[in-house]
Amino acid sequence: MKENTLAYKMLKARYFPQNDFMEAPIGTNPSYLWRSLREGHHVLKRGLIWRIGDGKNISVRRDCWISYKSPRPVMICDDAIDDSMRVI
Repeated sequence: MKENTLAYKMLKARYFPQNDFMEAPIGTNPSYLWRSLREGHHVLKRGLIWRIGDGKNISVRRDCWISYKSPRPVMICDDAIDDSMRVI
């Protein structure tokens, strides 16, 4: 979904003002459109290519930013890395 469209701006304002589209929760009292998008988001995820870019929006701990055959999060045994740490 293109970020400069009216539909994207309306959905973002209501359903994911603090997140991005792929991390947004279903929320309370969702519209039929939003429920449909959330139901099919796993299909979208399989076809998407994630571009790391400068890494400022990539969480070291939560995101699967290291390429493997099947993506997996970084395993950390201690709390030395917090959720605010980014890949840059």
